[in-house]
Amino acid sequence: MEVNLALHDPNDWHQNYELLLHEFAHHAVQSNDHLVNVFYDTVTEMGAKLTRLALQRPELFPDPQECFSPECNECVADAR
Repeated sequence: MEVNLALHDPNDWHQNYELLLHEFAHHAVQSNDHLVNVFYDTVTEMGAKLTRLALQRPELFPDPQECFSPECNECVADAR
């Protein structure tokens, strides 16, 4: 899978999750067609699973306000 990140800000976690859900849905349905119901169904299902994971394992989802601050050396180093 190739994704053009030219207009993407990797420090924007909200945008990252949107992009990942969108691109993984394309991969799951093996189609670039945004107008098929299975694409939207897949995005919805993956979003629900991601929400459950975030509730069960919040440590996997860093707070972007803290993660990219100078106080969080670990996350800032990972982002480089």
